[in-house]
Amino acid sequence: MNRPVRILHVITGLGIGGAESVLARLVVNTSSHFDNTVLSLAGDGPVAARIQDAGVKLIFGNLRPSFSSPFAMARLFRPLREAKPDLIMGWMYHGAFAATVFGKVLPGKPVIAWNIRQTVLPAKAVKRSTHAMFRLLRMMAHTPRAIVYNSGISVEQHETLGFPLNRRWLIPNGIDTELFKPDAVVRAHVRRQLGLQPDSFLIGLLARYHPMKDHAGFLRALAIVVKAHPQVRGLLAGTGIDTENHELTRLLRELGLETKVFLMGELNLSRMAEMQQSLDLYVSSSIHEGLSNSIQEAMACGVPAVATRVGDAPSLIGQTGLIVSPGDPAALAAAIISIIQLENGQRHQLAAGARQRILEHYSLSAMVQNYEHLYRKMLNPVPLA
Repeated sequence: MNRPVRILHVITGLGIGGAESVLARLVVNTSSHFDNTVLSLAGDGPVAARIQDAGVKLIFGNLRPSFSSPFAMARLFRPLREAKPDLIMGWMYHGAFAATVFGKVLPGKPVIAWNIRQTVLPAKAVKRSTHAMFRLLRMMAHTPRAIVYNSGISVEQHETLGFPLNRRWLIPNGIDTELFKPDAVVRAHVRRQLGLQPDSFLIGLLARYHPMKDHAGFLRALAIVVKAHPQVRGLLAGTGIDTENHELTRLLRELGLETKVFLMGELNLSRMAEMQQSLDLYVSSSIHEGLSNSIQEAMACGVPAVATRVGDAPSLIGQTGLIVSPGDPAALAAAIISIIQLENGQRHQLAAGARQRILEHYSLSAMVQNYEHLYRKMLNPVPLA
């Protein structure tokens, strides 16, 4: 094939989120041997600008949540036919379903791949439409030539529930280590903006407000920590992290943390990097997770992490931080305090180790190379093993 391989990526939307950010990193950094197009079923979003600015073609479906209707999806047939994809990759459950439908009806019968970004949650913990889509995909799971997962726990869960083993590709998230890196100047600037004292110890949790992230557990742990170490402050950022979130602000009042926690709201990528660079410790209190982008980004900035034992967090952090059981604020607080009480040299050693771990195992270049290898294998007439 003399021309670049045409890849069509199908995703539900382009709001701020882990899958959306990884997709943007991938298409922006893929080599010229591959021509990427992104279809956002729901329409525009904050991540779209990063994709468009790099010259990657974007198609907006502007579909309602019921986009799985054949009549709604039929409107996209013409722009997708003009894209002439060789390969269609569907991101997350709804994107995987849409990619499968398009792959079956488009001329040339493009190769189909799924990109599973989530762990399997109990039915009561997800929307009915998400659970229904999972059940549908489980019946269709022999259709794609490859199923990409970003975490080992996601592989284990999906294959236990019937997804085929011989389609598996495990490609961890890759972090832009030139954007997410230690920066003493940025750190000092952000901390001045926040009005922090020189001895303040800043702990961050950068994640959308969702029950699986367990912000309540984080704040309960932080309340324990602040009583023992009054110089500690918290920083929260992400979708739904603002004063309009009455559940969050009520919890802050009840715990006496109103003046101890900064609510930064939804941030763009560069501002998110600045927040990570300003931290002394990153904490993930999730009760369900696959592979956390935010933990990776913090570690790339030379920030050690304390995380709950969910998903791939233990293997990600290794010996550069601490792991505790989920849903246990007292244990989380104890781990945080143990990091605070380390000598500066010990904390710096953890920070350096965290950065090195990302460089060695979770770099952006490694992720892009793995995807490009996958594309070539999928388009090879020899069946995947």
